[in-house]
Amino acid sequence: MKEHIFYIRGMHCPSCEVLIEKKLLEIEGIKSADAQLALG
Repeated sequence: MKEHIFYIRGMHCPSCEVLIEKKLLEIEGIKSADAQLALG
């Protein structure tokens, strides 16, 4: 299993985490996603 870490600027609320995770999980091959507002 591979792990990739991406830093995303501009997140400003918890719903940003949910939206980013949802979009990542729509991509074929991605099995899990964990967006963390505190870590960017």
